[in-house]
Amino acid sequence: MDSSTTNSSGTTGTSLQTRSSSASEVSFTVVRIFLGIVFFAASADKILHPAPFARIVYNYQILPSSLVNLAAIILPWTELLLGLFLLAGWWLYGTVLLSGALFTVFLGALAFNAARGLDIHCGCFSTSLEAGGGTVWTMVRDLGFWVMALYLGCRLFLRGRPSERGHLGSSPCFPLSEGRKREARGGPEVPSTHL
Repeated sequence: MDSSTTNSSGTTGTSLQTRSSSASEVSFTVVRIFLGIVFFAASADKILHPAPFARIVYNYQILPSSLVNLAAIILPWTELLLGLFLLAGWWLYGTVLLSGALFTVFLGALAFNAARGLDIHCGCFSTSLEAGGGTVWTMVRDLGFWVMALYLGCRLFLRGRPSERGHLGSSPCFPLSEGRKREARGGPEVPSTHL
């Protein structure tokens, strides 16, 4: 095989890898921004109307009464911060982990009350009781959000951020070793030598 054929194959492989990396980064960014908007939308009405939201939290009949008001105050602001961090791309490892945990709690609360036969208002995006009770659609929607958070988590914790794989692949929370950095750059890992 001559050098021109080898170079052509190498160029084609690099081009495909570049396109795949670009598509991966676009999908990661789209999902991240979408979930950021979801958290922003979910927090707005709860922050503006804490008392009705506290009643919704109470109706779930999961938390003790002494913690209902505290949860009704903390949860919306947590959602707002998560939305901000997702949109800005800040501290994504912790943000995505907490996002997935929240969606797990939301799904668990909805499923728990559905199993008990309680038809209560979800309180996900509105504190108005006229919005209707928790439905199968509500659980399917939240399951979709959970799957998106799981996707972000898998990309971050198992493969690294798409933009990082083309560079150093490091983060403030999970810095890479020098060998992994060289590997992310595409070079061989060179064993360290000590005098």
